[in-house]
Amino acid sequence: MRIKIAKIKNKIKKKNGLLNFLAKNKSFTIFSIIFIFGFIIGSIVFKNSSENFSYKVSSLFLSNFEMRQSLNFFNLLTESTFSSFIFILVIFLIGLSAIGLTIIPSVVFLKGYCLGILQIFLCEKYGLKGFLFELLILLPGTFISSIATILMAKEAIKISNIFSSLLLNISPWQNNEKYMNSYLLKTGFVLILVVVSAFIDVFFNFLFLRFFSFFFTINKKYFIIFRQVVSKINFKKCLNGFS
Repeated sequence: MRIKIAKIKNKIKKKNGLLNFLAKNKSFTIFSIIFIFGFIIGSIVFKNSSENFSYKVSSLFLSNFEMRQSLNFFNLLTESTFSSFIFILVIFLIGLSAIGLTIIPSVVFLKGYCLGILQIFLCEKYGLKGFLFELLILLPGTFISSIATILMAKEAIKISNIFSSLLLNISPWQNNEKYMNSYLLKTGFVLILVVVSAFIDVFFNFLFLRFFSFFFTINKKYFIIFRQVVSKINFKKCLNGFS
């Protein structure tokens, strides 16, 4: 009986700890919700998209897969770092303006939206193979880079609000100089997370990609053949329309 009571108390403490963390980090919580919302919307959009949109996503994925196969360690590390860095750079620059509150949430939403499309595409197109590819190769690095994006957004909103107050003459720059230094320091920490996520991405890529190479290569051949057939059918329809 005492053991059960102790277990219940531990569960309550864990729940309270999580709630306290969310309450103390409201910006992080809000951006996490925006990211998840973007992920859900991206999933819904792909589920209800046209075949042409599905072909485009498939073409982009297979091109990315070929790139992962062909690049060496350093080049893949650079490519992976850049793909995450571009979101961080955009958020960082927007944070140095007075309009961050209106734009930064959209960037976080876009990140989740793109990942939502990719996740549903892999599961719907390739089933278990696609899910395992996402789980073993993409997810470890993507998870950390997504956390880095949310942390960057959290800090960028703070500094953007400061620039807004300066624009409205609410507070002088001298009172906010320390926040700018903190912003640069925390941006450096976020960039370290981006590099770590890239290393993890490359590590899992070299560890597991060989198990999927045959499967996706075969699928690409069928995809190219299918596109050629569809193009010929459309061409014939056009000719029939003119005749």
